[in-house]
Amino acid sequence: MSQIIMMVDDDPQVRALVSKLLTNKGYDVRCSDSGLDAVALAREIQPDLILLDLEMPGKNGFEVLADLQTDEQAMNIPVIMFSARSQVDDKVAGLDLGSVDYVVKPVHPDELLARIRAALKR
Repeated sequence: MSQIIMMVDDDPQVRALVSKLLTNKGYDVRCSDSGLDAVALAREIQPDLILLDLEMPGKNGFEVLADLQTDEQAMNIPVIMFSARSQVDDKVAGLDLGSVDYVVKPVHPDELLARIRAALKR
């Protein structure tokens, strides 16, 4: 059975590109375009990993991460923050909130895959 990666990103192009990359590597990819329903979806599908964008309407990635960390059914799912924001303050905030990694877009596909593999081994 393949590992499930849930991607939360409001950009349809990013979702399509990353989904194709991960699917081609054998992962089962589930996507959400909204931070508002991310926790409910995580509870429902129990993914092995969540790739979480920071900049989204309604609820940003930091808010989603904080919600995930306090949800009994989702709190143990590793989260990689996946954002175009590259400021040190954003990276530190994401890691302090409980993400296992922070990846800046655009990222080389091989680097993204390596970071996903590393997070899944934890």
